[in-house]
This record gives sequence, structure tokens and C-alpha cells, in this order.
Amino acid sequence: MRGRVLGGEGTVIQTPGGTQRPRLRPYSPGLVDRTWYGAGSRRSARWAGKQGLSLLCGNIVTGEGTDDFSTAQRTLIREYRRLVGPDRPGRVAIGRVIVPFDTADAATRRRYGAYAAGRHKRTLKPQSEGRPCSSPTWWGHGRRSWGC
Repeated sequence: MRGRVLGGEGTVIQTPGGTQRPRLRPYSPGLVDRTWYGAGSRRSARWAGKQGLSLLCGNIVTGEGTDDFSTAQRTLIREYRRLVGPDRPGRVAIGRVIVPFDTADAATRRRYGAYAAGRHKRTLKPQSEGRPCSSPTWWGHGRRSWGC
């Protein structure tokens, strides 16, 4: 993404134009500054930091050493920021499940409430061997402080 040659010193590819050194084409200046990497584990957060990409943490992360979603997500962000270069912005975006129901009728509000209630139990602890932790569902009026 930075326009550099890919692979080792002797890496070449055969193209209709002849033998060339591989690189991402077409080169787009600043592409690396516009690229976000979705990380759900410490390993992927470290990789994003080392590559200088922006970090996207979703609403499911691996609970490495914790059963708490917020703790796990904070750990990913700390790992990323520890490794992203000082010349990089270190941007982080987080994803949440937010269900606003400002214009919903009563039946739809009940359905949204049931959805959030049905998700709640699986947000309290990892749900399988891979230890995925899920964020809580935020629901209610848009004027509400969501607490994210």
C-alpha cells in the first residue's frame, strides 16, 4: 500500500509486459492512511499497529485472559497503540450494537427490547472455546446517553 516492492530481493513475477518486481498496482498515494484493519484478537491488533493501519474493533473480541468484553477490547487497543509508529495517527474506531427506537411503534419497541434481552446473557461471558466476548446491546431513545 505504500508503493514498495513486495517480497524479497529476488522476488519477481511474469507479466505480459515481461518480468517485474511485484507491487500493489495501481499505487494510490495515502492508501495506507485510509485503510482500517478489523481486529478481534491481540495478535491482529498487534499486526495492525506494526503495519501502521487504523484499528477497527468490532462488537465481538477474543477474551484473552478475561471474561469481560470491555477489558478485552481495552487490551486490544492498548496493544495496538503500543506498536503503532509515532508518525502514525493511531486511529481507533469501535463498533457497538445500538438499536434506537425513537420513531418505532409500541410493538416494534417491544420487539427491539426482546432482541436486546435475548442477547444479554451471551454478553456476560465468552460463549465457546475460542472465548469470543460480545458487547452489550444499547437500545432506547436516541436522546439517551448510550454509555459507549
